[in-house]
Amino acid sequence: MLMDERFGCGWRLVVDASLESAARAATSAHSDIALVVLPSDESRETEGVVAAWMVRHRCRAALVRPDHYVFGVARDDLELAQLVEERARALGREPERPAIAADRHLEEEA
Repeated sequence: MLMDERFGCGWRLVVDASLESAARAATSAHSDIALVVLPSDESRETEGVVAAWMVRHRCRAALVRPDHYVFGVARDDLELAQLVEERARALGREPERPAIAADRHLEEEA
């Protein structure tokens, strides 16, 4: 089954399993973003195309637009929270409060 058939053609945040909790936190206020966690029971890849793309682009998350273009990528939970905020700004929405993971990162720097 194609990803579009399983998760729809709207905004999709594709993440590897290591970023699942950060992705859930970052998208909790964005109900129009479908979360795709790789690998999982719901999104098992048979050919590894997406996983190979992520390795090639050195990322662990990709935010995909409804027209199937990649809006942006993230390597960690902080970049993931920033990516979701950047999308909100690009759509003319009030930026959301950063995810808890981003707050934790700021505390570590202090």
